[in-house]
Amino acid sequence: MASPLPGRELFYPTAARVKSDEGCAMPVTLDSMKKGSRGRVVEVVGGRGVMTKLSAQGIVPGKVIEKVGHLRGGPVLLRVGRCEVAIGLGLARKVYVEVTDA
Repeated sequence: MASPLPGRELFYPTAARVKSDEGCAMPVTLDSMKKGSRGRVVEVVGGRGVMTKLSAQGIVPGKVIEKVGHLRGGPVLLRVGRCEVAIGLGLARKVYVEVTDA
């Protein structure tokens, strides 16, 4: 469905996807990645609010990220570029990553 507001089309799909150039690795969610793993964001499932929060922290489809760690039942710590960010467990479960190295 197209947005009646120009420039808002990115936030209306239920999922933002990036096509993979390398093989068919099964994407995993951020919370299920192992500590120290690197991967490329391939899909973000959610609405406008989810997309806005994650894009403000640099977590967008196509971006390479590294999982620094996580707290049990709490935030997931990530390295995005040269910055470290923490996102909640609920948001981490909406981000699918193709793991490139563990």
